[in-house]
Amino acid sequence: MKLYRKILYIMIALFVAAAADIHIELNYPKLIREWVETDKIQQGEALTVLHLTDLHSKWFGGDNERLFGLVSKADPDIIVCTGDVVDKTADVDIFAYSYTFFEGLLRFGKPVFYVSGNHEPWDDWEALQRQAVQQGVRVLVNQNETVQIGTSSVTICGIEDFNTKYHDLNAALAGTDNQTYTILLSHTPAAADQLPEGKVDLMISGHTHGGQVRLPVIKDHIMKEKDILRKYSKGFYRLGATLLYVDSGLGTTRVPLRFLNRSQMTIFEIKGM
Repeated sequence: MKLYRKILYIMIALFVAAAADIHIELNYPKLIREWVETDKIQQGEALTVLHLTDLHSKWFGGDNERLFGLVSKADPDIIVCTGDVVDKTADVDIFAYSYTFFEGLLRFGKPVFYVSGNHEPWDDWEALQRQAVQQGVRVLVNQNETVQIGTSSVTICGIEDFNTKYHDLNAALAGTDNQTYTILLSHTPAAADQLPEGKVDLMISGHTHGGQVRLPVIKDHIMKEKDILRKYSKGFYRLGATLLYVDSGLGTTRVPLRFLNRSQMTIFEIKGM
């Protein structure tokens, strides 16, 4: 009987620990720092780019204060969002959420770029886009913009979500040159397979959620499309001259669950060498 009780207590303790871990991973995002070197920025100079993706209309605190606290800590030069900021299936007013989210980002006084994801409701996308643009967000619809940060410049390119088939890489990259550091924003990393060689230095994506649940040893994580996860799940991938980064993002889809895969945003320091 004593052995049975010990096993029961251990099982209860493990359950409570797992539940607490899942709560933290879902609701308390972390800030990931990554460093990238390039000869397209003057040696000794650097610029920082903060990436947020896949919020799916989720709140991190009543006014997203935990989220914006991390943005303040990151203190980026540029902020980029690669889609699924809102989720058409969530029980949330997508226009109110989008407005509040971008209002919070814009108050930091840094350029904010945004491309669509597959969960931005297509019927409302143009209206959401107009609202964001009126706020001051730079919505990239198969286009690009060059930003000067101190003595350094960077070209930010953005495509419509690859899943909609309205993406146009040629239009998004039109006018870019090999002398300026070029970043491509694409919600899904699947677009990487269509990149023209030598045109993009860094491609930043989300969509996969890193599988949401990552189990040791098991390579095929759960919760998202297996074909993308087998190829581009989470982290860095070298594709010729392009460095692809897949961010596991902030929110969830289908099931509100994360395990060994805490919600996150990523700050890139792009350093001249």
